[in-house]
Amino acid sequence: MMEYITETTDFQIQEPSVVTIGKFDGRHRGHQKLLKQMLEVKAERGLKTAVFTFDMTPGSLVAGKQQTVITTNLERRNNLENNGIDYLVEYPFTVETAHRAQEEFVRVIPVPRMNARAIVVGTDCSFS
Repeated sequence: MMEYITETTDFQIQEPSVVTIGKFDGRHRGHQKLLKQMLEVKAERGLKTAVFTFDMTPGSLVAGKQQTVITTNLERRNNLENNGIDYLVEYPFTVETAHRAQEEFVRVIPVPRMNARAIVVGTDCSFS
């Protein structure tokens, strides 16, 4: 059963994990590849799998209008649970989060809060 963490910035995953970061609002090949890589790292290193995403599309706050998504948060949650993911973190996206430097983001969230021992991202991952 997947643990679902939402509506809080104050959380802690105790078990060492492999983390991926992204919207995951759909099930395209890129998402499938990342999830497959995470499951391989899980098997090789005995880590839990954890997906980090935001509770809303960042563009919604930045642009000031609702952005289109392929799946709802509930659909995303069900898709990830059905793919064997151990943790889903839907982090609140705020103005403060938008202005956090990428190095600080990694230092403050995935490493200490998600107990990340490995991070798997696609070639299109960016923090801008």
